[in-house]
Amino acid sequence: MKIGFILKELRSLKGATQQKIADILNVERSTYCKWETDKITVDVKRLQEIANIYGLDLEYMGRCVEAQKIISKNDVTRFILMAESKAKV
Repeated sequence: MKIGFILKELRSLKGATQQKIADILNVERSTYCKWETDKITVDVKRLQEIANIYGLDLEYMGRCVEAQKIISKNDVTRFILMAESKAKV
């Protein structure tokens, strides 16, 4: 799974819309949608902002993105569980 899958799962878990997250990040909804579908790459600065929204540690996620690795479903689950109790959304 790529980073877009994580973004979508985190957002879905919190019941937030793409528009709500885009507004928090001060980007167009279409831009955020492209991040979720991996049509465009999310830069590390934006990933940090997203991680902050969900109360996540960006270190592992950032390494995966910088290396352009596909991460496992277990990693997604771990991110979601960490985010569940810390989300600002």
